[in-house]
Amino acid sequence: MIEKIEKIKFLMNEGKLIEAQIALELFLDLGPNNLEALKLKALLYSQKGLFQKEYETWVQIANLDPEDLDTHNYFDLHFLEEKEKFYFTDVVPGGGRRFLLHPEALLEACGTGFVSCLTFLILGQLPLLSYFLSIPTVSFLFVGVFVVLPWVGILHAYLKMPADVWVTPIGFAVSSRLKKFELNWSQVEEVLVVYTTAKHSFSLELFITPKNRDTEFVRIEISRDKSIVKARRFFIMEMLHYSKEIKYATKAPENLNSFRKISF
Repeated sequence: MIEKIEKIKFLMNEGKLIEAQIALELFLDLGPNNLEALKLKALLYSQKGLFQKEYETWVQIANLDPEDLDTHNYFDLHFLEEKEKFYFTDVVPGGGRRFLLHPEALLEACGTGFVSCLTFLILGQLPLLSYFLSIPTVSFLFVGVFVVLPWVGILHAYLKMPADVWVTPIGFAVSSRLKKFELNWSQVEEVLVVYTTAKHSFSLELFITPKNRDTEFVRIEISRDKSIVKARRFFIMEMLHYSKEIKYATKAPENLNSFRKISF
């Protein structure tokens, strides 16, 4: 039994989710209450973006063993998402919800700016450079490179990065400080969750493709470690509620190369 569990884990680590799922279903037919197998089943659902089925599987595990540590860890994360829904989402008048996005690009720009300014201060204290920094042209050049340019990068990130997404009965929208992109549900060709797997790694993305090729398609990273969407499980629930159908696939549509894209 342990050997079969290890084989399923090996298949998942190799990115062979279909083979792993088949082996797991066969295993659970023989032992439907095996905790390790059920945990792997929940992990498979998570990697495919099937968050509701993942939740139901963990509820089943909790009923079998209320003291299981992994179960407590999952529900701690589940509780955290509930808090994210409370603090980082708003109900939209007329129906729907607005989701605030984690300002990852801005934080990266601020980090770069901090290191750059710190480097400028340190260089100014070095005896070998003090003479050159006393020359106005060189001094202005250093200020421009180590201070002004990072601040321009911070301002650019602040103005251009997506700030929130809207999911309403009318459609989907993503906005920055400068503009807002909107796509009505009648203009949407399909909403697709793509889970791509490779050896020891995977990605989970949401694609919103329009019917009109002159309109941008939207790509949103929704994996737990990389997503900038807060309360992502509730985000998928809202998308499913208003778009009526979400398809699941192992690769993105090939025709997307002919579209412009909005990606985050």
